Amino acid sequence: MKNNTFFAIFLLLLLGACKKETLVITDIDEYVTITEGVNSKFNIEYKPSAQVDFIIGTKDEAKISEIKVYKQYVSAGGATSPTVLHATLKTFPAMVNVTLEQALNGLEVNAVDFNFGDKVVFTISITADNKVFESNRKFEALTVCPSDLGGTYKVTTTYSRHDFLPNFSTFSDTITITEVGAGKYTITDFSGGLYSQGPYRGAYGTNGIMATIEDVCNTITWTNVSDPWGQVVPTPGGTNNVDGNTGVITISWKCQAYSEQGVSVYTPL
Repeated sequence: MKNNTFFAIFLLLLLGACKKETLVITDIDEYVTITEGVNSKFNIEYKPSAQVDFIIGTKDEAKISEIKVYKQYVSAGGATSPTVLHATLKTFPAMVNVTLEQALNGLEVNAVDFNFGDKVVFTISITADNKVFESNRKFEALTVCPSDLGGTYKVTTTYSRHDFLPNFSTFSDTITITEVGAGKYTITDFSGGLYSQGPYRGAYGTNGIMATIEDVCNTITWTNVSDPWGQVVPTPGGTNNVDGNTGVITISWKCQAYSEQGVSVYTPL
């Protein structure tokens, strides 16, 4: 009897050890990501061939077998089209690359009528472990105005705060702004030379502040730009724009960690 009891306990422990863990999905969005690609907005200058791209990623443990991508047109005034199926994806990560004409197909809107302020909203539903989940993840394909800022500039920066003032109060250099996507451009030293050629290079070993800026109808914006100590943000109340007549770009920037601050004026050459 004693041996039978031990055998029963051993069998229960063995079965418990061999039992496969089952993932209980309470929030499907924990297992799915949507990130923008190189072109995150439709450049209306190139309609109907203007394109956007975004990437849908998943976590393996969710056992996602299928993701359906839906789309809906939303006008600048808030009018909406019906939501229709755009694509069905079965391998991940998946790059969704779509032209404006393809995005509007089935939405009862012509590309020629798609204007600034309009957008196409992509949403998803997910099949995981033989169940269908509605996701809150989405990608909004907005519009940008025509932009052509790539080229060579003379940049003059006036500094209002850094560690070595009054020395190096202004600096001028010739730089190239490089287009990397619709309305997106890279600048190799956002500090206007302070970090790449000025006193910060010798004192702190810096080598410039790489930045990607975006031209949104002559307004300059940026995110995720940083020096070695923290974020570089727009100066509150500062000017960040493009002069539509001259092509001159003005960027007012401030480092959050130690408050370095300057205004860089880029004049086309």
